Amino acid sequence: MPFVTNHWRRTGGLLAIAVGVVTLLSAGPASAATLSDANLVKVAAANPLGCVVNNVLSKPLAGLGDLADYALAPGGNFESGAGGWLLTGGARVVAGNETARVGSLADRSSLSLPFGSAATSPVMCIDGSYPHFRVFARNTGWTRSTLKVEVLYMDGKGKIVGSGSGTVAGATSAWQLSNPLSIGVTFNTAVAAGAAPVAFRFTPSGPGNWQIDDVYVDPYARH
Repeated sequence: MPFVTNHWRRTGGLLAIAVGVVTLLSAGPASAATLSDANLVKVAAANPLGCVVNNVLSKPLAGLGDLADYALAPGGNFESGAGGWLLTGGARVVAGNETARVGSLADRSSLSLPFGSAATSPVMCIDGSYPHFRVFARNTGWTRSTLKVEVLYMDGKGKIVGSGSGTVAGATSAWQLSNPLSIGVTFNTAVAAGAAPVAFRFTPSGPGNWQIDDVYVDPYARH
């Protein structure tokens, strides 16, 4: 189950990085300004295949009062299925779109995340100018259930680690747009202009019955 998709290959074979064992960072990411060069290389997100930030930006949330530019995470609207997503525990694409239909009035699909499931997106190339992301979510199960959200990346030691981005509360069964969730990753601007691949993972906590839709990443510093 690779973290880096099969679109990215080295000479000599596929770079396959297992996501089964993920170390969650209990503290926030260290600031690059206070790290020595050696420590920065260890904790910053690695970019072994030299991905370049080249995301299509739009203002999909303008109708909801958010005028920021956003880039859609790969397959993040689920209108063409969940190609490239790693789905476990019964996670699957279902009929039923978030009700604001920020992508298109024709949108019809979302991702179901029952209790015990998890979903990890394909990788997306970003840099330090992308500090937040937002997602539409709803929970029709236990109202105390939450949706844990993480950003996965490879550090300088070659380990997949997770930046705890926060949780989405599940007290309502109506579709809601999350508050901005932190990317929480340190980027090394001395390498590949600070770019690196990341993935987004969503995991229900407690016996909820979650759906997510329209995962958008915010390049705030580009405004």
